[in-house]
Amino acid sequence: MSRVTDALAWRGSGFIVSLFLVSRSAEPPDLDFVTSEVSLSSVRNYELERDDRDRDDPYVYEYDLYLEELPVNLEAFLSECLRRACEKGLVAWLGFEGSFDFGHLLTAEVADQTYGVCVAGSLPAIAIDDDILTGTVWPLTLGDARRNLP
Repeated sequence: MSRVTDALAWRGSGFIVSLFLVSRSAEPPDLDFVTSEVSLSSVRNYELERDDRDRDDPYVYEYDLYLEELPVNLEAFLSECLRRACEKGLVAWLGFEGSFDFGHLLTAEVADQTYGVCVAGSLPAIAIDDDILTGTVWPLTLGDARRNLP
């Protein structure tokens, strides 16, 4: 197990993958995360609201994917989820439960709690290996994605 797989199992039974998506859509984009290798127990999505949101600010949505088991190729599944999200949004990332904070989106302060990122039109980057997640390059990868936030 790694920090990521341990964190995905935080509730004790099953696993939860939390995907965050920045979008211009006032409604959460309809996303299908089912693959040939992975079926989901359920998916819950909701808008992460902020009191100081300006009219032109993008929307941020969270999608919680509930799985009974982790896929054999977890990295490929997570990458595919990010790719699908970025087809309908601007920037997407994967973060541990409780890691979201509007003031620290994709910053070095939350790098060790953010294990995947994708910018629309780019390939996803995944950090499920502890050495990558806590290494010096991962915060730079997130910083590059942060520059694409509107």
